[in-house]
Amino acid sequence: MKHLPYNLYKRRTNRGTVWHVRFWNEAAERFVKTVSCQTSNKAKARDVAEDMLKRGVVAGDDDPILVPYLRDFWKSDSMYARAKALRGQELSPRYLALCAGAVRRDIEPYTPFADLHVSAVTPGVVERWMLWLGDQGKGTRTINIALQAIRTAVRKWARSRRLSDPLEGMQKAAERSRERGSLSLSEIQALIKSHEYLDKDRKEHPIDARVRAGVLLGCLAGLRLGECRGLRWEDVDEERGIIRVAQSVPAFERTPRKPKWGSTGEVPAPSILVEELQELAAGSPFGRSGYVLYNADEGSPIGTELLRNGFTRMLSAIGINKEVRVERHLSFHSLRHTFVSLSRMAGIPDFLVQRYARHRSAAMMEQYSHVEIVDFEEARKKIAAAVSMTKRAKGSSRGRDSLPE
Repeated sequence: MKHLPYNLYKRRTNRGTVWHVRFWNEAAERFVKTVSCQTSNKAKARDVAEDMLKRGVVAGDDDPILVPYLRDFWKSDSMYARAKALRGQELSPRYLALCAGAVRRDIEPYTPFADLHVSAVTPGVVERWMLWLGDQGKGTRTINIALQAIRTAVRKWARSRRLSDPLEGMQKAAERSRERGSLSLSEIQALIKSHEYLDKDRKEHPIDARVRAGVLLGCLAGLRLGECRGLRWEDVDEERGIIRVAQSVPAFERTPRKPKWGSTGEVPAPSILVEELQELAAGSPFGRSGYVLYNADEGSPIGTELLRNGFTRMLSAIGINKEVRVERHLSFHSLRHTFVSLSRMAGIPDFLVQRYARHRSAAMMEQYSHVEIVDFEEARKKIAAAVSMTKRAKGSSRGRDSLPE
């Protein structure tokens, strides 16, 4: 049975209810284009649809209309997502949702994209759209996420047809680096000693042992939140004091994947961290099986919110309230910044710190180093000791030179 060439439906917008039209592609056996008719009158909407149909605005799969193509491209069961999974490069649900949301909020509302075929996408067209987004008050990070959604899909379309990528070399909007805070040495020491926190009624409660272990994994071994969640007991060598970072379970997900940028590796675990993990295993219903930071279900790791909220409670327990936390840009990821700064302060060579943090470059490591972690009193003592040794050496030399032959 042949499908009708289009159908009309209402959609509520900021300007009221507006009729939209969806066009059917018989060869693809699906709707391939959705357009606003810019009217609340159904008869006028039908005239608009008929006119568009006559003008041949509906394209086939070989050169689809951009917006419907993007909507299909970023679905969790799209050919692109399935092909990635087949090759062991499964896209995270969060990434797919991020791109799909960008299509819906930041790409589809741009009127010049309404009838634009993928083959007509050029740097100039995209540049004008980016400027339009800026005029709408969208931030550079939002613009770049939406740009990524377009570039990836268009590049895939071009390569599948052995065409050059029309957006190759298209530059992103300049983003300001997100400032991250770090903890001082005394604050790290206070966290290690912290075992209780006060609720809003000033009642004392024990800190979850899993949260304590996660916080120490962050600041003493440099693990990211997802890597803390993804750590399994077979990757903890208690005897040698080494942790193997082999996988990550990103925030609010349950499926493990490779760490960010594929940054697997081994990191040293200080004795205090090993002892914390041993205590955790002793109190775990699963022992040394499965995830180190376990959940009620043995097959899943600790929940993201439990770990994050537990960290903020630990900060509150050592006197860092919400206002201070916001002012200093402290988050769970700040523990990783703390690890880098602490390692460098301890005198570990930079090339080893970069290896332990699994950073791709020394420049990235520099962004993770913070002056606030420096123990100035210890630095003062070391400098004073070095100076005094120099003075003694010079004094001894002068003394020898003054002796009679």
